[in-house]
Amino acid sequence: MKDIISNDVVEILADETIPWERLKNSKVIITGASGLIGRYFLYTLCALNSQRDYGIKVTAIVRDRNTIENDHRIQNVDFIEKDLSFHFEPNLAADFFIHAAGIASPSLYCNDPVKTIRTSTISTDILLECAYKCKAERFLLLSSGEVYGVLPSDKSTDEGEYGPMDPLTRRASYGEGKRIAETMCYAWNKQYQVPTVIARLGHTFGPSISLMDDRAFSVFIKNVVFGEDIVLESDGSAMRTFCYMTDAIRALFLVLLKGECGEAYNVINSNNYHSIREFAFLLAELPDAEKTKVVFGKGAAPQIYRNREHRLYPPNIEKTLALGWRPRVFLKEGIERTVEHIVSSKKGN
Repeated sequence: MKDIISNDVVEILADETIPWERLKNSKVIITGASGLIGRYFLYTLCALNSQRDYGIKVTAIVRDRNTIENDHRIQNVDFIEKDLSFHFEPNLAADFFIHAAGIASPSLYCNDPVKTIRTSTISTDILLECAYKCKAERFLLLSSGEVYGVLPSDKSTDEGEYGPMDPLTRRASYGEGKRIAETMCYAWNKQYQVPTVIARLGHTFGPSISLMDDRAFSVFIKNVVFGEDIVLESDGSAMRTFCYMTDAIRALFLVLLKGECGEAYNVINSNNYHSIREFAFLLAELPDAEKTKVVFGKGAAPQIYRNREHRLYPPNIEKTLALGWRPRVFLKEGIERTVEHIVSSKKGN
């Protein structure tokens, strides 16, 4: 059985457009390190140490270290257990800060909007102060395309275009929280010269995905893994960008190491702009999905998923492409890698 994650890390490290040497003998702090994207950052940095002897000191900030410290791919990492929705002393120091912590699951941020917005705002402000005090080389904030709000659907979105966002909704704790965090990064950069960069992600997926997540792509993958039908409670026409983890991590390292301070970059794969319905049927066609079929429910989609705009074009990625990034993994291959890893892990292989 192929080791999907190890192969992914090899693919990431083979990207010669990324100035990996800048990370040698540095100290890196990653928040949200046990999450979907934070975990792949750890895999990559640990591989740089074990395979290239880079001597990177990695500190991973997590809410619960039990969810990650037994991962055999993660070695010689210092763990800090901390709930970033609460105030803490700004005494962390590093050359590179990667702020990946956040609550991105719709049910979680709709059921606990206070924790969601506190995590985005309190943690970002304190970590920026830490970066200022220790004269960090770079501070990367992982943000979201949610910051764009509602825009015309007949054109691609540049990083400088924004639409309205209703602050009096349950969803707003996530989108407005990310907007505030981005403004904090801009403010600390302009007033105190903290070298901040921002990455706005779309739907990012890969083997590190949590089957407890209730976003549609996570639920559908869980359906396949457990031999259940994929149930669409709408016509599935809503369009989304899907970016596989290796492409996302390569882009994020480029933004971290080569992005212009004070700027934001879209990190999405515009080649993988598909409807939710297409995503579901691609999953159902996999060899591991022989017990799964796509069915259309009789009810309406949950309220938190309604009134999402149906865009004709994905966000513009010209700024990110200018850093040297080229997305490589098409949706079908990314789905195959993700499901193969999860099914193999479930079987204990």
